Amino acid sequence: MNFFRFIRIFFSRNKHLYLYIKNIFGFLPGNIFLYKLALRHKSVAKEISNGVKVSNERLEYLGDAVLGTIVADYMFKKFPLKDEGFLTEMRSKVVKRSQLNSLAQKLGID
Repeated sequence: MNFFRFIRIFFSRNKHLYLYIKNIFGFLPGNIFLYKLALRHKSVAKEISNGVKVSNERLEYLGDAVLGTIVADYMFKKFPLKDEGFLTEMRSKVVKRSQLNSLAQKLGID
């Protein structure tokens, strides 16, 4: 890691968040704002202007779409002879909220 980046992180007011993310994922985040935004629930959203609030909901929407695409691609390749109905059902089981909540708990980010 770049020495100056390490110094910047060490003296950052977000130092604990950087280290927490590194402990969970094994790397230091490049843009801490995105991580803070991803973890900000709409109930504590910050208003930026004219009633517009910033929360994790837009990132959640994008993440759900990306996750669904990745799982669909994996299922498509893993089960080359299965039909669309089977693939859809399997994808739904993997990306359902209870499964993702369980994974989040295991990662310590619930």
